[in-house]
Amino acid sequence: MVPEVLEKTLRKEMRDLNLEFLKMMSRPRDGTAFGLPSELRGRLAQLPAPALLRLARTPCLLACLADEPAPDGGVQRVADAPAQQALPDSQAEIFAAGLLTWLWQLNRQSPALAALYAGCFDQPASWLADLDFGEIQRRAGRAAVLLRARFAEHPRCWPDLLEASVHPDREMLRLARVALVQLGLACAPADAARLRRPDQALRQRQPLL
Repeated sequence: MVPEVLEKTLRKEMRDLNLEFLKMMSRPRDGTAFGLPSELRGRLAQLPAPALLRLARTPCLLACLADEPAPDGGVQRVADAPAQQALPDSQAEIFAAGLLTWLWQLNRQSPALAALYAGCFDQPASWLADLDFGEIQRRAGRAAVLLRARFAEHPRCWPDLLEASVHPDREMLRLARVALVQLGLACAPADAARLRRPDQALRQRQPLL
């Protein structure tokens, strides 16, 4: 069970993380960055501050740490990446360190929620429990390389979010948020099932959307 005070704190912290990530994605870059094409990031950069804040209040993390191909043909993850590799983009590295710290601390309180927010249901999130402050700093560079907009591969997720954020009908934004949460839950039915029960974090005690 997630206490109400903790739930409120998590929503605020997620909003702050999302807002920083959205601002970082909107910086001018050529081609695809963070999994989003330049056209979508251009639209993101043009959003007024209130619309950006509305996006940031989406009740799940908008950033994730993606897998990437490893030299041996497998996948490379933050947990097993070489610690000395780093991304020259210092802003992304600072954000990644903050994201890892937040997930690590959340994992100590609720591993299921940490796994949900980290998007790592495809394999155990036990690597979060093995982190400490020194390890987070050493892994931040690789984590920055693996930063992606969550569900960037989905054809309608981000276009719908961007459109709904400026649409006068707020119901559109609520529906776009609901769709994003459902995508997250669909990625891990076994663990997410615990969060669907009335006594868990996504209960309807207070509206999240």
